[in-house]
Amino acid sequence: MRWPWKGDPAERERQRAAQRDKQQRQADEQARQQDAQRERQARQERGQNERER
Repeated sequence: MRWPWKGDPAERERQRAAQRDKQQRQADEQARQQDAQRERQARQERGQNERER
């Protein structure tokens, strides 16, 4: 049974899944960038400590 004004339930589900995937990918990307930034900061701090000695 299909209701033209509501769209195909399978299609809606697919759209929801695509939306979830997109959000998940964005979250992963953000987390990776934050990790890289923390890593860079830690390396800079280690470098400064090396120079100070």
